[in-house]
Amino acid sequence: LGKSASAGILASACSPLAEKDAWGPLGKLRLNRSSCGQGPFYQTPFEAAYRDVAEQRNFRKLEALFVEADADGSGEMSLDEFRAALRKDHMQKSFSLLGVQPHQAEVVFKRMNKNN
Repeated sequence: LGKSASAGILASACSPLAEKDAWGPLGKLRLNRSSCGQGPFYQTPFEAAYRDVAEQRNFRKLEALFVEADADGSGEMSLDEFRAALRKDHMQKSFSLLGVQPHQAEVVFKRMNKNN
């Protein structure tokens, strides 16, 4: 099929569904209705939601790592506690998976420190 023929088939398939709201509860998870026949078929609200969930999951992991790194249990982590945590193999691996390398400890800490 040529590009215009496939676009026509896609438009004819999307149009009746959009008119009748045939997507039902999946409408929020399926393709953005405005993309019917216009642009990539893979850019969906679902993908945006998936990215949000991944970010939240990474944030929770990072938060758990910081709680573990808070050696004195004060609820605040010092740069020394952060450096000490990054000397532990399992912490290095965990932080590394989140994009934080041991040699970046001071830079990362300063960017995240609300007191500076």
